[in-house]
Amino acid sequence: MNPKVNILLATYNGSLYINDQIESILSQSYKNINLYIIDDCSSDNTIEIICRFSDKRIILIDNNKKYGYPGAFNYLLKNCSDADYYCYADQDDIWNRDKVERAVNMMEKYERSNPSLYFADYIICDSQLNPIRRSWTVPKPITFYNSLFQCYAYGFTVMFNQAQRKLLISSMDKVKHPQKDYWNQMIAIGMGRIIHDNYICANWRRHGETTSPSTVKKLSFMIWRYKHFLLEDKFKDYHDMLDDFYKIFYNDLSVENRLVAELFASKKHRLMKVFFPHRLRNSLSDEVLLRLAFLIGKL
Repeated sequence: MNPKVNILLATYNGSLYINDQIESILSQSYKNINLYIIDDCSSDNTIEIICRFSDKRIILIDNNKKYGYPGAFNYLLKNCSDADYYCYADQDDIWNRDKVERAVNMMEKYERSNPSLYFADYIICDSQLNPIRRSWTVPKPITFYNSLFQCYAYGFTVMFNQAQRKLLISSMDKVKHPQKDYWNQMIAIGMGRIIHDNYICANWRRHGETTSPSTVKKLSFMIWRYKHFLLEDKFKDYHDMLDDFYKIFYNDLSVENRLVAELFASKKHRLMKVFFPHRLRNSLSDEVLLRLAFLIGKL
């Protein structure tokens, strides 16, 4: 067996880093891949850099329309060829050489007919790829309620099968405010399986001051988040996504998961959500923010 893997990469003004990312993908130890790239109307020379690669595994999608995020990824997922497995890729990360091979080996242990999502750990880096910290510790097992409020399976770390792809495609146009990685994770845990690999698969490049370990900057960022989400009602889009998930997949969820989805998709039952007996976020400050949002009816 030599399963086919489609890697889906959306670019936008990525000229600073796109060359290194493409090289890290093409140099994977696992060779049976296609790299589908869509450029979201870049104004720099991203396309020129992509076209310097002569590898026949690169399939550049002609695009004269700006799809935005996650629209560009959704377009690739719908329009790429069929494969056994699919991966998302961001334009500025660096993949470990055995990332795809390890994911395929893990996925091949499971029945393909069930929706399955694999993900691995990563190192958060600054813009120069200097390590900052490892990714969050992942609970075992990841429960359905965990998946609603904490994203563990970030897009650049995942691999999913054809059954998962079909559910993603069938639902993506029904969602008002999709958050690609959350949606992927929620589907896998709600209707299939999620597979965590305690292995560093990539360096995740972060930009801006939020990557700094400075206590002052962290405090400023936390204050900004509280104002942004609580005062400006930025939870609305997130609530709409939870509501959409509940309505679309109601009949596919187990009774237990259906009750959890119903609770958090509703803006009622504030106290039940405030005093929900399980931790929902890794960070204590995020957990407090979430419980406050429940209490004042923002989520």
